[in-house]
Amino acid sequence: MKRFLSYDRGLAETAVWEPRCWVNVECPDAADLAFLENELGVPRDFLDDTSDVDERPRLDSDGDWRMAIIRIPIPGTGDISPYSTIPLSIIASGDITITLCYRKTDFIEDFIDHSCRRNVKFPNVSAFILRLIYSSTSWYLRYLKEMTDEVTLSERSLRRNISNAELRRLLCLQNALVFFNTSLQGNDSIIGKIRHVFPDNFDNDLLEDVEIEIRQALGTIAIYTDILEATMDTYSSLISNNTNDVMKRMTAITIVLMIPTLIASFYGMNVPLGVENSRYAFPIIILVAIALSAACVLLLKRIRWL
Repeated sequence: MKRFLSYDRGLAETAVWEPRCWVNVECPDAADLAFLENELGVPRDFLDDTSDVDERPRLDSDGDWRMAIIRIPIPGTGDISPYSTIPLSIIASGDITITLCYRKTDFIEDFIDHSCRRNVKFPNVSAFILRLIYSSTSWYLRYLKEMTDEVTLSERSLRRNISNAELRRLLCLQNALVFFNTSLQGNDSIIGKIRHVFPDNFDNDLLEDVEIEIRQALGTIAIYTDILEATMDTYSSLISNNTNDVMKRMTAITIVLMIPTLIASFYGMNVPLGVENSRYAFPIIILVAIALSAACVLLLKRIRWL
């Protein structure tokens, strides 16, 4: 699906493409790709590169065409991670500016609404790219706040009962932090190079704001990663200790039960044992077994095995 938004009319949507018009393409079909390649002349390699979900942030050029690929955050799907990132490419040549993403996201709509409310201007492509990176970093911080709330809920649940489901949840959040950290570092690596690929009237103040925002997001990720690692290590130790306690108690119970079993085995032998002719042989054997077992229980309690 493609949309045309005019810079000169406050990102108002138009029916057809015109100069100084932003072409936003999401979930492109064959007709959208044909329009970009045949009518606007976008190099086919640029379109194919963006379709790769694992494409890293980078800058590229082909003749008069220039491309910047950044990664934006999205809610995850499946059990691997509750959040993930996908590539978004900004392709430009002359008066043509295109954003291409193979997933439908709320990010672009939020970017458009925010730009319209704040009356943000895009004097050139470099400013447009920096604004997109700045906005995407705000979304990273928003999802990081949601992850913090989820970690807090999981920790409260784990305090009541250590369950595999909550530990798996924390592991998935760790995966999300790895995705965010890698993507933000990739975005950070290209912002200093944008001035060389898109040199027209570069806004250094905006660049500084974007760098500060990315540094803040990366610092937040580092803190949350340390917290999650410490939490996982702590609960792993608790699980190991609980397992050791269970095994210790099982061993103690086995020792206690072994005493009457051993006595019964001795007196079950078909050999003279001294009390086989006594009418009180059975009660005596039972009492001896109980007494020895009780003494063993007291000893195990003394050393805190029971």
